[in-house]
Amino acid sequence: HDVAHLEDGRPYLSMEYLAGGDLDQLKGKTVGMRYALKLIRQVAQGLDSVHKKGIIHRDIKPANILFRDDNAVALSDFGIAKDLSVNTDLTQAGISVGSTSYSSPEQIYGQNLDQRSDIYSLGVILLELLLGNNPYKGENYAETVVNHTERPTPNLAMLQRPCQALLSKMLAKQP
Repeated sequence: HDVAHLEDGRPYLSMEYLAGGDLDQLKGKTVGMRYALKLIRQVAQGLDSVHKKGIIHRDIKPANILFRDDNAVALSDFGIAKDLSVNTDLTQAGISVGSTSYSSPEQIYGQNLDQRSDIYSLGVILLELLLGNNPYKGENYAETVVNHTERPTPNLAMLQRPCQALLSKMLAKQP
């Protein structure tokens, strides 16, 4: 709702109060395909609005997807978002930003990013909702990086072909 500074100069941000918690509350649980796709669709629609303004979020993860009282979702935490129209960069080339467990290969390598990196992260969340765990998350940072950059998209035989095709596209190793 507002971004400003207090009298003493400290910045503040006020936003809508979302009492429904975040998507992290579903960690370790599987949800049905219809519900998972419904959630992902809402986030994708929010991302579409952001992407149309030339902004990439760069930190799509369950903790940044909040629930409203009516169970609709809202995307939050644009702390490391990037406006593609602004030529300055808070991060240097070669520096990875975001949560590694959900980061695209190009994000992990600190390469130039575009909207497809957010879509990759959203694909990891969809996979996690369907499986009940994040198959890319390793025991340590290095293992997680290798999993995202080298492990193929899991073949989910229990899913219908359209969902498998969607995941394969969202989780492409090359943008």
